[in-house]
Amino acid sequence: MDLTFGGMIASLIVVTILFGMMGLIFNQTFTTLEVNQKYLEFFSEVQMISNTLNQVLSQSVWTTKDDMEIAGATNKFKIGYFVPNGSMPTVSNLVLEYDQTSRELKFNGKKVLELSQMISNIKFAVNDTNILMTIETDKIKDKEGKNTTYTVPLLTILTQSS
Repeated sequence: MDLTFGGMIASLIVVTILFGMMGLIFNQTFTTLEVNQKYLEFFSEVQMISNTLNQVLSQSVWTTKDDMEIAGATNKFKIGYFVPNGSMPTVSNLVLEYDQTSRELKFNGKKVLELSQMISNIKFAVNDTNILMTIETDKIKDKEGKNTTYTVPLLTILTQSS
């Protein structure tokens, strides 16, 4: 077998092209895995927030939409709770809010949950049958460059049982 200078150059070009293609494949794979990891972190935190809030709100008293909404506020709402008052319990309104400066969910002014940097905003919308919580992250952008949002209904326990 003869070894020529032209054959060696051709072999080096083929090997270089193969390594370049393998590098592109690995780069695309790692980029996809990184994006999927961000989605996993975001949706895991959304699930944790939803579970925690449903647990906190499961003992609440469902009232009307007008009684629950706070005018002009998208990051909080009020909901009724039974409060022992002598022999007859009364309903007292407590506020659930997302404090964007401290990145905390607060219920009646007390910290319920501290959120990670993955969550950039939480909004609540009170409907006739449930409360919709929209969670936004600025760490994941869609194809149009907008922040990724996910909407979860809260208080499905109360609305399904009533």
